[in-house]
Amino acid sequence: YFGIESFLIPDVHALGVHEVSPFSPAAMAGLQPGDMILSVNGYAFDNETVLPHMIQTSGGILNLEVYREGMDAPVHVQVRLRRLRITSF
Repeated sequence: YFGIESFLIPDVHALGVHEVSPFSPAAMAGLQPGDMILSVNGYAFDNETVLPHMIQTSGGILNLEVYREGMDAPVHVQVRLRRLRITSF
């Protein structure tokens, strides 16, 4: 579990952060709406499947390159499992 809603920015091969869930791993790492994630574990975003794939194969740590207010900065995020409650009727 990472905790953001994002959208692909194909011109720059990045993800735009639209929303950050409170108390999520992304929030704890300091990500904010308006940030652009330029890469994750060294990989640029050619499509929207890069982040989910990296979350699943990361071993728990994501190393992001984030662009905010004219500056690039490294951000380290510790992802975690998220429990889902499934009910059937």
